[in-house]
Amino acid sequence: MDIYKDNIFTNPFDTICVFNTNDIKDAILKLESYSKDSYLIGYIRYDLKDMLLGGQFVLDKPLLYFNVYKTYKKYTPPKNPLIQDIKITPSISLNDYLNDISLIKNEIAFGNTYEVNYAINF
Repeated sequence: MDIYKDNIFTNPFDTICVFNTNDIKDAILKLESYSKDSYLIGYIRYDLKDMLLGGQFVLDKPLLYFNVYKTYKKYTPPKNPLIQDIKITPSISLNDYLNDISLIKNEIAFGNTYEVNYAINF
């Protein structure tokens, strides 16, 4: 079972799982063939980039993992009665947030960083 946004996917009809770079090409081609009429939920590990560029790693987790589904249903998470009255507000304004994101995108575009973990208090 996978939940993405407000959709729940159950009973995958295939799973694509790759632990080494020798199988990556076939996996990508399989993903591409499924992408036309199926839903794919999974991940590609960041480490794959380094392995494809010649790095040698021993990993105990898949480099690529996707479940393949034909259908999904709408999903509404159950309400938690303990937190119904809690109001969560960010510590910065929407305008400040949008400015921060713009700055981050510029730094990525300039090549000063490739990954940012942006967090704010609530």
